[in-house]
Amino acid sequence: MTAGGETPSPLLRRHDGGKSLKLAAGLALALAGTAAGCGFQPLLATDGGARGELARVHIEQIEDRTGQQLRNALLLGFPPRDPDAPAAWRLKVTLTESKQRLGVVKQDVATRANLTLTARYALEDAAEGKTATAGEVRSVNSYNILESPYATLAAERNARTRGVRQVADALTARLAAWLSRPRNGPR
Repeated sequence: MTAGGETPSPLLRRHDGGKSLKLAAGLALALAGTAAGCGFQPLLATDGGARGELARVHIEQIEDRTGQQLRNALLLGFPPRDPDAPAAWRLKVTLTESKQRLGVVKQDVATRANLTLTARYALEDAAEGKTATAGEVRSVNSYNILESPYATLAAERNARTRGVRQVADALTARLAAWLSRPRNGPR
């Protein structure tokens, strides 16, 4: 118990006179020093870099309901853009969805399915309108096909939500890595 009557966190208890806490702190400082010495910089650091460039990207509308969900997930993952500043980049995404039934039993009934989301993207320079980089991000999520149509629909919706999040995260990481490349090198 502390002076205020609270039970300290297990992380704050000192069973060895504080040696392990000092060792952990020393190790963390050594790793931070090593990482800083080699030029390591977090990709989405708050002091500019890729994060600052991502804030200059305008995400175009994406067709269909799943496309809207993807755009919303991207907007949540990107730093907010200043509405008064013109966008430096324009992101165009085309999303396709496919289902593949798996796990067929003797009665020729599928018991499992894969839901594949494929996002083809192009990042354009907003001033010139030229494509700066383009590519494809894919996510495959499985779900069970159950006797209840509602349960199957719910499982499919859950797989779609997982897929949208995975595509948004992968696309954000890919664009952040591309935008953080040195400006004087090939982009």
